[in-house]
Amino acid sequence: MVDATHDSSNDLGVQAYAELPWMTSVVFAVNGWDYEAGDSTFSADAAVGGRVGLKPGEGIELGGSFAWFDVEGDECSMSLAGGDLQVPAGPLAIRGEFIQHDIEMDSLITGGVGWRILENCEMRFEYQSNGEDAGDRAFLQVVAGF
Repeated sequence: MVDATHDSSNDLGVQAYAELPWMTSVVFAVNGWDYEAGDSTFSADAAVGGRVGLKPGEGIELGGSFAWFDVEGDECSMSLAGGDLQVPAGPLAIRGEFIQHDIEMDSLITGGVGWRILENCEMRFEYQSNGEDAGDRAFLQVVAGF
């Protein structure tokens, strides 16, 4: 079961994950959520998507992802497409990500650093820049089970 996808948008679903020495891949299907864009609210029934990551070197991963959301009443459909890069730096894991959003035509750029505290437990700092007028956000979080 998938607990949540991007920004905890969805809460129930399934996923398949595969890993080879030179790549990772995941596909998922989850239930939808309500999304506000300007003065409109869209209700998505479901979302499907996936990610492929290539591992050109030890600990380095370059990935691309896509998600498509089915919006109730066929008002419109929505998609997200992105790319990310993960690079180790000693005990730290550095990650950058770019996401293009097709409803508002905004993009989300994130950058962050994670430090492994215990096995499957990290402390992470993340900074998000979301379009020109949406404002920026910073997060400090402890995550487990990833």
